[in-house]
Order: sequence, then C-alpha cells, then structure tokens
Amino acid sequence: MSATTEPHLAPDRSRVPASSVLLVLGLAALWLALWLFGFGTAGLHVQGPFVDQAGYITTARHLADTGELRSGLVMPTYIENPRWRPYMPGHYAALAASYRALGFSTCATLLPNVLAFLLSTVLVHRLAARVYGRRAAGPAALFFAVFPGNVLFAGTAMAEPTFTAAGLVGFTLFLAAPVRWRPLAAPLCLVLPFLFRETGALWVLPMLAFLLLERSAPTSTAPASRRLPQALAALVAAVLLLAGLNAWQIADGKGVVPLSWIQRGTFAYNDATLEAEIWTLAQWAQGIAANFARNLGEVGRQTLERPFSVGVVGFWWILGAWAGATALALKRRARDPLAVGASLLGLAMLLAVFGLYDVKAQKGMRSLVFVYPLCALAVSGAFARQPAFAGKRRLVTGVAVASAGFLALFPAANELTFLDEATDRATRTIEELGHDDATMLMVDIRLTPFLLDYAVRHYPVPWSFAPENDATLKLFEGRYRVGTLLLHDGAFGPITPPRTAFDGRLRFEGKVELGHPDYLTGVRDFLVYRR
Repeated sequence: MSATTEPHLAPDRSRVPASSVLLVLGLAALWLALWLFGFGTAGLHVQGPFVDQAGYITTARHLADTGELRSGLVMPTYIENPRWRPYMPGHYAALAASYRALGFSTCATLLPNVLAFLLSTVLVHRLAARVYGRRAAGPAALFFAVFPGNVLFAGTAMAEPTFTAAGLVGFTLFLAAPVRWRPLAAPLCLVLPFLFRETGALWVLPMLAFLLLERSAPTSTAPASRRLPQALAALVAAVLLLAGLNAWQIADGKGVVPLSWIQRGTFAYNDATLEAEIWTLAQWAQGIAANFARNLGEVGRQTLERPFSVGVVGFWWILGAWAGATALALKRRARDPLAVGASLLGLAMLLAVFGLYDVKAQKGMRSLVFVYPLCALAVSGAFARQPAFAGKRRLVTGVAVASAGFLALFPAANELTFLDEATDRATRTIEELGHDDATMLMVDIRLTPFLLDYAVRHYPVPWSFAPENDATLKLFEGRYRVGTLLLHDGAFGPITPPRTAFDGRLRFEGKVELGHPDYLTGVRDFLVYRR
C-alpha cells in the first residue's frame, strides 16, 4: 500500500453522526439542569491551588458591569500601572458573557468551562475522523474526555478549558480551509487561541507540520518545492500578526511574567523597587539550566510525596501521551503530520515550562493541558488501526461522549474549589474583623486562599498581596487607602517592624485564626493590622 493511501491518513469529511450530536446536547442539558436547580444556588468559594480563579472572576465581573477590562487585584510590582491584569482577554470575555446572560452565580461561573469541555470533546472526535478516519474518532474522544486535568478544570473558573477549546477551534478551522488557502489561514487561525493565552501561538507548529508534510492525495495539491516557502511565509505572517496583538494587549494593561523567576528563583510580584537585571547570554544559559534542574527535582519530589494527586497524575499522563505521539512521529515522520505537530508542540512547551517557569503544585500540568488533545489524537489514531477495534466504533464513541458529560460532574465536589466549609469559615472570620470594602485588603501572598475567597464574595473590594518591603508598602499610601493587612504569625519578608507600617497609620490589633492551617505552611494564626 502506498503512502498516499494509508488508512490512518484517509480523511473523513462526512458530517458528525446525528447520534453523537444528540448525545452531546443531551448531556449538556443535563449538566446545566443539575447546576441551575442544585449546585447553582449554593455559594461560590475559591481556595487552594487554583487561586487564579478569583482574578478571573472579579475581572470578568468588572468587564460585564462596566465594559472595562480591569482587575481588582493590585500587584505591588505593577502598582504604577492601574490597568494591570495578569492574562490575555479571552477567558475574561467568556466569563463576562456568561455573567451578562445569567447574572453572577456558581452556574454562570462554571458554564464557559463546561461548554468548552464538551465542545473540545466534539472537536477531538471530529479531528480524529478527518485525519485518521471515523474508526479513530471514538477512541480519541474517550482518551480526551477521561484525562484528569480536563475533568478537574471543567469544574473551576480557571482558563485551561476555554484555552484548550480555542486552540482546537483554530486548528479545526485551519484544516477546514481549502489547501491552497491554508498558508494564509494559519496566522488568522492562531488569533483565537492567542487571545486566551500567549502560548496559543505554539499552535503554529502543528499547522506548519500539515503545510510541510501532509501527503494524502485528496488534500495535497502543492508540490513539495512550494511547501517550504509557503510554510515560511505563514510563519512570518503569524509572528508579525501575533507580535502586534501582544503589543496591543501589553499597552492595554496585560502583565508580563517577571524574569525574576529565572534570576532569583521566585516571582517578584511583591517588590515595586526591583530593577530588571541585564544578563549576558552565558548568565541566561546558566539561569535556565539551574531552573531546569530545580524543576526536575520538584517533579521527582512531588511524584514521590503525592503520587496520586491530580497534578502529578495529570502531568505524567500528558507526558506519556506526548511520548507516544513522539514515537509515532519518529516512525512515520514523513506521513503523519498530526503526530509530528503534537510532538513539536509538546517539546516546545516542555522546554519552556522546565526552563523558564515553575512546575510546583498544579502548574506543570496546567501549562501542558492544551498540548494533550493532539497527543491524544495521534495515539488514538494508532490504536484505531488495530484489527480488534473493527466494528466497535459507535460503541466507543458513545462511551466517550457519555464520559465527558458524566465526569464533568465530579469537580463540583472538589474541596479545593467550591462549597468548602473551611474556606467559608475563613472568609467569615475576615468579615468579622469589619474590613471596610471601600479600602484595600492586603494579605501575605502565602495566605492567598483566604484573601481570594473574600475578594470573590465581596466584589468589587480592591485587594493585593502584602508588599515585600517598606518602600513598596509606602507606595500604596499615595494611591490606595489600605484598610486591613494580614501577615503570618512571626515575620514574613523584610517589612520591619510591621507595627510601624505606613508610619503608624495601621495599628496592630492582635492575632486571628482563619479556620484551618495555611495549605502551604501549616500556620494557623495571623497578625492583623487595621487602619
């Protein structure tokens, strides 16, 4: 059999089966009904490792209420930029649209991610059918649906599900474009995922793989001599377009991750006096190598200490799928562009995460989640070619879609996200302190679960992490009226002494217990300073 007619590259352009569409619609309706008439009436609480939820929720509410994309969180490092926000606008806009349609509730907060999860499952099904044939669609959807990270994030306000769906939408549109227009379509199809997260630009790698390598007779018309110039033109156009979009977003207030993570081993979010260091290439190479080694050690430590946590299981799950896709890419590198694209996408993100970022807690899995769909597609394509699978396509498809809807219900009970009694108690303790919500609430950065839940429930209260030094602390006084400051019992950072903060304008009121130990340090008691 020739390379142009291999079964795993026989694309299927038929419509998605009506049974699959009905299953998805029915499961989505069931999911929404459960939230609207049950979970949706309960209070919304935010704590634990998914602390970004509070920023997404409060910023999206501000966008829905005023039309202005602005965060209630004031990072000390960016205090002189009042329009600062940490991320691209896509997920904020999705949440804001939900709030405008349904009002603020737990249901409205989770709706974008639930729909994104279901949409992604359908798109994975469709992409598998298009690239590998309909036999691969069911296994791909099943493999995607049961991934622990997808299941977990579908029940939070985190951006991972909508970002993943945006990437799959862009890639689906790219493959749907006529072949002769794909070099032009590639940069345009990158815009949607890029507006959810900057790393969405890396979807250009699987697009380039298809521009260069796709050889199936029905979809390939350009001779090999023209593919490389077309791919290079698409890459240059994508770089120019996305660079312009990024510059626009930075001018509009989007923050940039401080390079201090490489230079100091920590994110300098709390120090407005820190000046950027000018490093040589050799220093950068040393810093990246040190960070890589630090992250490798962290992965090993977490795997040994918490082998069955979602973060660890999800990280190794993605790594295994990527290894499978890479093996297929090496074996069939001239015939399977999707496996090549998945391998390149995963490799780029692994190098970026280990060299430039942090893999503690859920961060490693979170950063790699959007890589998983293509890896699942490549591995499922290989599985579908096995003779034992013949005749079982519809059964596996039904199980896959049913799993997507059923598993989406589980995160609702996760004690680290919503409806947590201990978090409720901690928030009520802060409420009993009598903080004036018209003033700034500041909390030690390691106590963020307590601050963030309060910020969500008392929107639009301004809030911030405690500055790292007196100089940064005093910068707040000229811009904000700080009402309450909570610090670790003992001493945290070089604020010396806390009782003289703001030249005595904040008074020490004693200690308070916020319900249960801080999830990072185990400390129960915190120092309270009030205006």
